[in-house]
Amino acid sequence: MKIHVIGSETVVVGYSLVGIRGTVCFSSQEVYAALEALISNNTIGLIFITSKLAQMVADKVEEIKFSREFPLLIEIPDERNDYDTGKSVEQIMKQVMG
Repeated sequence: MKIHVIGSETVVVGYSLVGIRGTVCFSSQEVYAALEALISNNTIGLIFITSKLAQMVADKVEEIKFSREFPLLIEIPDERNDYDTGKSVEQIMKQVMG
């Protein structure tokens, strides 16, 4: 199973440094399209999405989280770390990647 990230250019570039592909989105329409493409791809097992973008499409995020077994959808902070997860992006990546 593959991992994919949806976020700002900074976030996507950062995750690409550890081998994770991503999609840069700026609008809710772009996020909806990216999520639809990813959930229809059987090779994607985990999707990271920045909290800012997840808030733009909260209905779709809830649908994916609560009605699908795969892919898993995890909200992450963006480069400004405005999402209070209690963890830094580095800590999240270490937890996921091992």
